[in-house]
Amino acid sequence: MNDQERRRAGRYDTLNLLDNIVLGQKGEPVARGMGRTLNISETGLLFESHLPYEPEQTLVITIALEDDLVEIKGRVRHVEPCGDKFRSGIEFLEIDDDDGRILKKYLKLFKAGH
Repeated sequence: MNDQERRRAGRYDTLNLLDNIVLGQKGEPVARGMGRTLNISETGLLFESHLPYEPEQTLVITIALEDDLVEIKGRVRHVEPCGDKFRSGIEFLEIDDDDGRILKKYLKLFKAGH
Protein backbone atom coordinates (compact mmCIF):
# COMPACT_ATOMS: atom_id res chain seq x y z
CA MET A 1 0.00 0.00 0.00
CA ASN A 2 1.52 3.35 -0.94
CA ASP A 3 1.21 6.70 0.89
CA GLN A 4 -1.58 7.90 -1.39
CA GLU A 5 -3.81 4.97 -0.49
CA ARG A 6 -3.32 5.45 3.27
CA ARG A 7 -4.19 9.14 3.34
CA ARG A 8 -7.47 10.05 4.98
CA ALA A 9 -7.66 13.52 3.43
CA GLY A 10 -6.73 15.11 0.12
CA ARG A 11 -3.41 16.94 0.08
CA TYR A 12 -2.81 20.30 -1.58
CA ASP A 13 0.60 21.44 -2.81
CA THR A 14 1.65 24.54 -0.89
CA LEU A 15 4.75 26.54 -0.08
CA ASN A 16 4.30 28.10 3.35
CA LEU A 17 6.98 28.95 5.88
CA LEU A 18 6.84 27.13 9.16
CA ASP A 19 8.57 27.15 12.52
CA ASN A 20 8.71 24.07 14.71
CA ILE A 21 9.68 23.09 18.22
CA VAL A 22 10.72 19.49 18.91
CA LEU A 23 9.28 18.20 22.19
CA GLY A 24 11.12 15.75 24.44
CA GLN A 25 9.69 12.74 26.29
CA LYS A 26 8.12 14.94 28.99
CA GLY A 27 6.77 17.54 26.56
CA GLU A 28 9.67 19.94 27.08
CA PRO A 29 11.17 21.89 24.13
CA VAL A 30 14.48 20.30 23.06
CA ALA A 31 15.17 21.84 19.63
CA ARG A 32 13.83 24.37 17.17
CA GLY A 33 13.83 24.47 13.38
CA MET A 34 12.37 26.13 10.31
CA GLY A 35 11.16 24.82 7.00
CA ARG A 36 8.49 25.11 4.36
CA THR A 37 5.43 23.06 3.59
CA LEU A 38 5.30 21.04 0.39
CA ASN A 39 1.73 19.87 0.84
CA ILE A 40 -0.95 20.02 3.51
CA SER A 41 -4.31 18.47 4.39
CA GLU A 42 -6.69 18.48 7.36
CA THR A 43 -4.79 15.53 8.86
CA GLY A 44 -1.14 16.19 8.08
CA LEU A 45 1.55 17.81 6.00
CA LEU A 46 4.86 17.24 4.27
CA PHE A 47 7.58 19.77 4.95
CA GLU A 48 11.15 20.35 3.85
CA SER A 49 13.96 21.49 6.14
CA HIS A 50 17.71 21.30 6.62
CA LEU A 51 17.30 19.23 9.81
CA PRO A 52 16.73 15.47 9.91
CA TYR A 53 13.88 14.68 12.29
CA GLU A 54 13.26 11.25 13.77
CA PRO A 55 10.09 9.21 13.23
CA GLU A 56 7.74 9.45 16.25
CA GLN A 57 9.17 12.80 17.41
CA THR A 58 6.47 15.24 18.51
CA LEU A 59 6.59 18.76 17.06
CA VAL A 60 4.68 21.95 17.71
CA ILE A 61 4.44 23.54 14.27
CA THR A 62 3.48 27.13 13.52
CA ILE A 63 2.53 27.66 9.87
CA ALA A 64 1.98 30.96 8.10
CA LEU A 65 -1.25 30.54 6.10
CA GLU A 66 -1.73 33.80 4.22
CA ASP A 67 -2.23 36.43 6.98
CA ASP A 68 -2.74 33.91 9.80
CA LEU A 69 -0.45 31.83 11.99
CA VAL A 70 -1.74 28.35 12.81
CA GLU A 71 -0.26 26.21 15.59
CA ILE A 72 -0.53 22.44 15.32
CA LYS A 73 0.92 19.61 17.38
CA GLY A 74 2.03 16.70 15.23
CA ARG A 75 4.05 13.51 15.08
CA VAL A 76 6.79 12.75 12.56
CA ARG A 77 5.68 9.68 10.59
CA HIS A 78 8.51 9.45 8.05
CA VAL A 79 11.66 11.30 6.96
CA GLU A 80 13.40 11.12 3.59
CA PRO A 81 16.66 12.75 2.50
CA CYS A 82 16.28 14.97 -0.56
CA GLY A 83 19.59 16.44 -1.69
CA ASP A 84 20.95 18.59 1.13
CA LYS A 85 17.50 18.76 2.77
CA PHE A 86 15.04 16.40 4.41
CA ARG A 87 11.32 15.86 3.82
CA SER A 88 9.27 14.99 6.89
CA GLY A 89 5.72 13.67 6.84
CA ILE A 90 3.69 14.89 9.83
CA GLU A 91 0.44 13.49 11.21
CA PHE A 92 -1.58 16.10 13.10
CA LEU A 93 -2.32 15.23 16.74
CA GLU A 94 -3.84 18.43 18.17
CA ILE A 95 -5.18 21.67 16.74
CA ASP A 96 -7.42 24.09 18.62
CA ASP A 97 -10.81 25.08 17.23
CA ASP A 98 -9.78 28.53 15.94
CA ASP A 99 -6.67 27.23 14.19
CA GLY A 100 -8.69 24.31 12.80
CA ARG A 101 -11.19 26.73 11.27
CA ILE A 102 -8.37 28.76 9.68
CA LEU A 103 -6.80 25.60 8.23
CA LYS A 104 -10.14 24.39 6.83
CA LYS A 105 -10.80 27.82 5.28
CA TYR A 106 -7.34 27.81 3.69
CA LEU A 107 -7.80 24.29 2.31
CA LYS A 108 -11.26 25.18 0.99
CA LEU A 109 -9.70 28.03 -1.03
CA PHE A 110 -7.19 25.60 -2.54
CA LYS A 111 -9.91 23.10 -3.37
CA ALA A 112 -11.88 25.86 -5.10
CA GLY A 113 -8.86 26.73 -7.24
CA HIS A 114 -7.48 29.65 -5.17
